[in-house]
Amino acid sequence: MEIIEDLMFWTDFSCMIGAGVPLEKSLQILSDLTQEGEWHEFCQHSLEQLKQGNTFGSACLEYVDLVGPVAATIVEHTEKEGRLAEGMDRILIHVEAHVQAMSEEMLEEFFDDMEEDNDEYDDESVTDN
Repeated sequence: MEIIEDLMFWTDFSCMIGAGVPLEKSLQILSDLTQEGEWHEFCQHSLEQLKQGNTFGSACLEYVDLVGPVAATIVEHTEKEGRLAEGMDRILIHVEAHVQAMSEEMLEEFFDDMEEDNDEYDDESVTDN
């Protein structure tokens, strides 16, 4: 599931930045962990942008379809203010809230389906008698 990959990425990223691991080192580790796919490409692109003197926020804005507009905006603003670790924490809270909402929605759908299945079973039982 895409949202789980997002959660894992931001969790790992937030932990490293919050622990004081430099941005470039964090991105390299995440690039190595992801090995392929969109998050890997994003990390590689971000590292390249940083080497060219650009900000991580600008790299996030270029990958806004992957990182999301909220995360890209948070990174852009907190990086400028030297509060990237705080920004990462806020992004993690945001992603966790999305995961929680999706989980609740999935559970609700599951129980609704079960209830419908039970109603169909009850209808069949009445018809059979």
